[in-house]
Amino acid sequence: MKIFQRAAVFLLVLLLVSCRAGMVRPSTPAARFGGRSITVVVDAGHGGEDCGATGVNGVREKDLNFSVANQVTEMLLFAGVPAVRTRTEDKLLYRPEENIPGRKKSYDLRNRLLATEEWKNPVLLSIHMNNFTQEKYSGFQVYYSVRHPDSRVLAEKLQADVVRQLQPENRRQAKAGDSSIYLLDRAICPALLAECGFLSNWEECEKLCEEDYQKQLSFLLFCAMIDYSEEEPEEPPEKGAL
Repeated sequence: MKIFQRAAVFLLVLLLVSCRAGMVRPSTPAARFGGRSITVVVDAGHGGEDCGATGVNGVREKDLNFSVANQVTEMLLFAGVPAVRTRTEDKLLYRPEENIPGRKKSYDLRNRLLATEEWKNPVLLSIHMNNFTQEKYSGFQVYYSVRHPDSRVLAEKLQADVVRQLQPENRRQAKAGDSSIYLLDRAICPALLAECGFLSNWEECEKLCEEDYQKQLSFLLFCAMIDYSEEEPEEPPEKGAL
């Protein structure tokens, strides 16, 4: 993104996050800078009876995921980039007839994927928090789907941006998601899963609970989606071209 465009978006986002509680969005969206026609599908991991990880301070992963996902979505909409959320409530996404013990989570993941595929040219951004048995580990890390070539490029840029602007001590790299990450394994669109930090690390867990830190992290996720929407998609090679 050109510097004056990023500055303009940043000012809009500052306005958004400073008065989001009572803000009424404009009737016409802000001008888009991008060359791609995409819809960003922002997925807040877990929900309802599935709390995800529990932080060392008692915070629930599902609540942090939901907060960050909402902020990213609002920033994108305010900047004029189409964005939707897979869940707008504190619940898993299984239907009443799918309320089957032992199968609710699998239905939930399948329905998140189906919700993504409903949109034209979707880009999936799934928000999570990490956790480990040892407290010493920390740091943002993004995983990407190997089923779409843009996923890796987008993930590596996002990881680099977070390290450069927010976590200079972070030595983690963007990683390919394997079959254990359902959404990345099945999505055929550009798809990322962002592990925003470790709830098992006291210092990072406390930071992830802070409103200002969430805003900074959400803004970097937002910028990655904005930059991707701005790029001109590559033209497919002509038939017969070497």
